[in-house]
Formats: sequence, C-alpha cells, structure tokens
Amino acid sequence: MGLSVNKLAKLLKSKEFLIKNIYSISDLCVYVEILHINSGENLFLYIPSKYEIASSEEYNVSRLHYLEVDEYGNVAKDYTDDIDNEELAEKYDEIELDDSNDISKEEDVEEYLTKNYKCPVSLKESNKEDINEIKEIFRQLQRLKYCVKNTGYKLCILYKYYLCCLKRDESYECYSVENMNINNRRRIVVSIDLETMYDKMNNMGKDIVNIRKGIYKVLDKNQRRHVDSLQKMMEYKANFSLLSTEVMNEKEKYNNYLYKLDSMLLRVVNSENNMLEDIVKINNKYRDEGGIKTLHNDIEKSNLMGMKERELHNIRETKQEIISNIILVKSKLESLSLKIDQICFDNIVMMDKIIKNFEYIRKI
Repeated sequence: MGLSVNKLAKLLKSKEFLIKNIYSISDLCVYVEILHINSGENLFLYIPSKYEIASSEEYNVSRLHYLEVDEYGNVAKDYTDDIDNEELAEKYDEIELDDSNDISKEEDVEEYLTKNYKCPVSLKESNKEDINEIKEIFRQLQRLKYCVKNTGYKLCILYKYYLCCLKRDESYECYSVENMNINNRRRIVVSIDLETMYDKMNNMGKDIVNIRKGIYKVLDKNQRRHVDSLQKMMEYKANFSLLSTEVMNEKEKYNNYLYKLDSMLLRVVNSENNMLEDIVKINNKYRDEGGIKTLHNDIEKSNLMGMKERELHNIRETKQEIISNIILVKSKLESLSLKIDQICFDNIVMMDKIIKNFEYIRKI
C-alpha cells in the first residue's frame, strides 16, 4: 500500500526509534524490531499482511517459519478446562497509560495461581523440552495479557529460536527464527501493530518504558503472593504424618467394624443353620401316623413349626441388616483407601515437579 522499509525507518527515526532487526516470511516484513534510542527499550512492530512491506537487505533480516498454533493458543487439554479469566484479570493488573504516563494503580488480588492455560502448538520437528517450554510461554502470555489489555500494546516472548506472540485479537502466534539463539533465556518484548502505532507515536517511547516497569511490578507482586501461597502449602508438610495417622486410624476403625460385623454374621449364620436343622427334625418327628394321634401331632407340629419359622425370619432379617452394614463399611473403607492412594500419588508427582522447578531456579 505504498509503504517501504525506508519510509518506515524515516518515520520511526523522527520519533527516536531505529530499526534493529526485521523478521520476514517470503521476503515480507512480519515483525520489525525497533530500538528507542533514548531508553534502550526494544519494541516489536507487527506489520499486518495487507500492507506487504518488503524486507530490505540494508537491515538485519531474520526469516520466520510459522508454527501451527490455533487461534487461542490451545494445545494441552489438561491445562485448559478450569481457567478463570476473571481471576487472572485481577491477578495480572492492567497497565494504564495516560498523558502523564503514570503506571496503573494496583488493585488487591486474591486466591491462587491458575492451573490452566491456552497454548497448543504443533512442533513436529522440535524436541519435547522445547514443546514444553513453548506451552509454558503461552501459559505466561495467557496471564500477562491482562497487564496490557486495553493499552493498545501486546507482548511477545522470545526463547531460543522461537518467537511467541500475543496478537491484537488476543490469539497466539508462534514462529521459529532462523539464526537466532538467546541462550535459553526467555525475553519479553512489548509489541504494537502498525495501525495502532500511528495513534501512539508521540507517547510510544515513554509507553514502552512504563509498560515494562508495570510488568516488572506485577511480576514482583505476584512472586510475593505465590511464595506466600507456596509457604502455606508447604506448612502441610509438618502435618502430613498427623494427617496420615488420622487416615490410618479411620481405616482401622472401619476394619474393626468389619471384624465385629463378620463375627456377628458368623454367629447369625450358625443360628440360621441350627434353626433349619430344627425345622428338619420337627418334620421328621411328626410324620403322618394316622388317627387321633395324627391330628394331635399335626396341631403340635404346626405350633412348633410356626414358632421356628418366626425365629428363622427374625434371624434372616438380622442377617440381612448385618450384610447391609458390611457392604456399607466396605464401601467407605474402599473409597477412603482409593482416594488416599490417588491423592498421595498425585501429590508425589506434583511435589516432584515443584522440587525440580526450584532446582531449575538455582540454575538460572
């Protein structure tokens, strides 16, 4: 649309910016990294495809290769189910930009970190470690986007030879960059699209300084909160043996119930068998002998049989009640045992990850 890198460079120079690097696809500019000469701050200028600004060999040009990411940055379903955007928006305060370039007022934020992120990428040629890092980067962008939500600016994070970007519509892009390596350290850069830049030209130099300071402030504030939350979580360590003992006592209680119920059931079953034997004996004793004696015997037998059958009915009701209680207690014991097994296993996996993360911090 009549634009060129040289014209863009001239415009930027008038606002105290120099072109540092061009990131291109098919020799067209996608991102232009510019440097504010009075602050030393970098800014990524996004060039929408409709402008078709050709890259120029007069500048340092790095070629981009687009990596497959959906419009929301989703990749790992297990991290995207329960995200609470309102909670994130509170935690990562928006940076406000005004004429005085004052950084935003901080609001109180509560509750803990999100488990969820929207970040899927398909990196068939990248190793597992890189894929996991990129997922974590998108996870960070998901949180940090609230810092710049209505400022007109967005954020990019560079890692090794990857460029992960938050777009104007808050979806995500990921590129691999030829001949770039930043020593495995993540680097955050403020970005802006070409159209928005024209509205921000006069304050852009101060804005990016204030945005970076604002992000540092948010990160520092959240670090303190996260450490406090972790400290509270770690306090459970002191109570772990006590909690385990309580659970074992509960399981022992259920086992004692089962022992008593099994003993009761055994006695009731013996009583039931004895009662059945008594009924058989009555049937054998009072056989049809004919005449008056037979009528007398039938009445006597009927009375005895009625009494025994009532006793047998009561015994079987008691037996059924005991069996119902055994089933109930077993279900409670099994549920508790399985749930504790799951919790212990999951916590071991998570604690292992936490320990490895702390060890990673020491190596940074």
